[in-house]
Amino acid sequence: MARTYPRASDECSAAAREALLDLADRFKRELLMEGRALYSSRIRAFLCEAVKGYLAEQEALSGRSYTHRCRILIDVCRGDSDDAGFAEAGRLDG
Repeated sequence: MARTYPRASDECSAAAREALLDLADRFKRELLMEGRALYSSRIRAFLCEAVKGYLAEQEALSGRSYTHRCRILIDVCRGDSDDAGFAEAGRLDG
């Protein structure tokens, strides 16, 4: 996230960074209290792009694949999955 939304960069990037961090907090609170997160398709798209960017960065830094785990996490972000299969995806990514 620091690469795409660096701390202390221009105002738009700082606002996007804060919005993404607020979204992550909201997502966590809703999941803990209600067992699901209720947010719009626009927010889902934003979250999916953040997940893809973060995992691409992790892949570049570690040299390990995150392809299968990324698919599972994107399904979770879209509300299409409860993360079943994440452990298996990790094994497939190696």
